[in-house]
Amino acid sequence: MILIQCALYVEAKPLIEKFDLKKNMKENFFEVFENDDIKLIISGYGKINASSSATYLVSKNLDCNAFLNIGIAGSRKRKIGEAVLINKLKDYDTQRTFYPDILLKHKFKEGFLETFSKVVNFEVEDLCDMEGSAFFEALSRFLPPHKIQLIKIVSDKLDGERLDFDFVYDIVKQNVEYVEDYINCLNKAFKKDEFFDVNDKIVINTIVDNLSLTEFQKNEFIKNYISFKLRKEDLNKIDRFLKLKVKNKNEGKKYYNELIRIISE
Repeated sequence: MILIQCALYVEAKPLIEKFDLKKNMKENFFEVFENDDIKLIISGYGKINASSSATYLVSKNLDCNAFLNIGIAGSRKRKIGEAVLINKLKDYDTQRTFYPDILLKHKFKEGFLETFSKVVNFEVEDLCDMEGSAFFEALSRFLPPHKIQLIKIVSDKLDGERLDFDFVYDIVKQNVEYVEDYINCLNKAFKKDEFFDVNDKIVINTIVDNLSLTEFQKNEFIKNYISFKLRKEDLNKIDRFLKLKVKNKNEGKKYYNELIRIISE
């Protein structure tokens, strides 16, 4: 299952049409459109709406393969209509910085997103919006960073010009094929039943047991193991962790840090 959040219906409409999503009439708090593989929620403007709607949807779908925020953003440096996959984002109010893990090959440019509480009409480093940081921060309590992704489509040059419905619809629709391709890659990579073969499961379970990993360490290990496998690294690099057995927490922490260093290089 892939989850998607859009702030506005006009941003969502091309996706609703492309994936033939139907409105769930049983949802009372937010508009939700879905099929068997995708659920899309419309949050409304702003950080509070972004965080509350993301939390609402993910709490019902904790086993999702990924959760994407897709919508428009302003930028004076990029071309109108350009789709950007966010690899770094910052909340302007709190000055907190977040880093989505981008583990897969993709067809987007990558960029830096700043999230503001008010409309921006001045120069920013790259892109800006009103939801991104809240979306990521809220989901960080539920999902690892490689499952939280943001795709922003440049809609304006921060000149205060009002955007009409048709214009926003068109620039999102122009990028729907790229979004579909990325969703297919996410499903293929992060659907555990398909991504991890029998040998992978033996390796993961053995190392988790041998090093007595905590739940947090286990999740970090699995996240890094996914990247390790996607890079087609040699499993012999971690072979010795399958043969040792730690005696205490300090020893386990030492080997865990060494393991993470090896598979994340």
